Amino acid sequence: SLWYRVLGEDCLDIAFAAARAADPSISLFYNDYNTTSVNIKSDRVFDLVQLLRNRGAPVDGVGFQSHFWSHPGDWGSVVENFRRFGES
Repeated sequence: SLWYRVLGEDCLDIAFAAARAADPSISLFYNDYNTTSVNIKSDRVFDLVQLLRNRGAPVDGVGFQSHFWSHPGDWGSVVENFRRFGES
């Protein structure tokens, strides 16, 4: 992205810090799609959020942009994924 090319690897750290500085009372979330169940993308998001937090970025939570149908696939994977994010 443009932000990554200009600001480098710290672009998300900078964005979260700027948002917290603008309003210290708000909760800040990383939100993404296709991360509801355990998969390659959710693994990478999990690692990214851990990295951001370890570097001091004020990430308060993770949003899972999702559409649930009557049969979304593997509910166990969804529950496991939510559990691991919730425990981190």
